[in-house]
Amino acid sequence: GDCYIYPEMVVYIIKNRYGTVRTGITSSKKTGNAVKRNRARRVMRRAFSQISFDRDQGYDIILVARGKTAGCKSQMLVPLIRSIFHRCWDITADTTPRAAATLSKR
Repeated sequence: GDCYIYPEMVVYIIKNRYGTVRTGITSSKKTGNAVKRNRARRVMRRAFSQISFDRDQGYDIILVARGKTAGCKSQMLVPLIRSIFHRCWDITADTTPRAAATLSKR
């Protein structure tokens, strides 16, 4: 699979054999206390839900919170997630994607 690293989050995209897109959202104790971890997961869940896409093949998409995630708003993460999806495949988005932060792929 592919791994995309941002200061705000890490995104893993792995092809699966189920034919559907499955998502996982996680945050570790490194993110902060329980309040910050829950906020980080809420923000990432909201940002991911604002992006619509159609794929005929199955993928597992895992969003991992980092220290800066809890301080972000979901509207800040939407362009980041959208730019990752544009790099992997074409998506049908509600709005035109904006330029995101520098992306490093390992």
